[in-house]
Amino acid sequence: MTLKRISTGLISFFLVNCAFAKSPVWKVSDGERELFIGGTIHLLSAGDYPLPDAFEQAFSQSSKLIFETDIDGANSIGAQTKFMPALMYQDGQTVESVLEPQVYRDLTAFLTKRNLPLAMFERFKPAGFNLTLLVLELQRLGINAQSGVDIYFSNRAKKSEKSVAWLESLDEQIKFIDRMNALDPNLIIASTLRDIGQLEHQWPKLLSAWKTGDMQSLENLGLTQMIKEAPELYQFMLVDRNKQWVPAIKRWLGTPEVEFILVGVLHLAGKDSVLSEIEKAGYKVEQLN
Repeated sequence: MTLKRISTGLISFFLVNCAFAKSPVWKVSDGERELFIGGTIHLLSAGDYPLPDAFEQAFSQSSKLIFETDIDGANSIGAQTKFMPALMYQDGQTVESVLEPQVYRDLTAFLTKRNLPLAMFERFKPAGFNLTLLVLELQRLGINAQSGVDIYFSNRAKKSEKSVAWLESLDEQIKFIDRMNALDPNLIIASTLRDIGQLEHQWPKLLSAWKTGDMQSLENLGLTQMIKEAPELYQFMLVDRNKQWVPAIKRWLGTPEVEFILVGVLHLAGKDSVLSEIEKAGYKVEQLN
């Protein structure tokens, strides 16, 4: 999803992070029952490993891992075919037909600068551009999904024969993409291009805040501008999903197993986070070092 960021000032940012010394992993408990929730980055580089120690602590103490969605299923050919109508126009429509002239010129200028042929992308829907261009830009910076936290632990779970589950079906994920396509396409494309323009500068800040569990900086970097400029996107991509996940988390907390739930770290930041919803329900939430 789009990570809209604001500058916090480089010196003050690193001073805050050096003093924080936490991790993006929490223990949730209710009496004798407990589980762990970890905030993930879906794309990383090999150089970002090893992960903070708290991830290994939660993994070693858990017998079941829970992801946002079915990772293996999402990578299957059948799933990719299923996602295609949400990412690309199927009726002959093109991106040029839905964009204002200036936004379309900005988009074509970016594709030209990155040596990406326009013909390859002309049938992409706004959400398709958002997801694809951000991934391509991160890959240009040496960052990819195969090194992401989710796939890393999915592979670890298989080797350790831990059971796995997920919070959302692939069909639910497709519905969220469709809702993004229903927003103003000019807003989606313009914000995507702006995010990409800031990505090389902002990505190290985001990673540093994530590794140290600095949720205030993550909120500033990833949520503040989204809430201001695209409140509807923030509502259905983060707030609504966070609330929908809580009943399942409560059920897992009631089992004798210890679960390790892994979700994108922005789901754990801000006043509407999953952690806030769990605390409201009366559970104890502790951030691990």
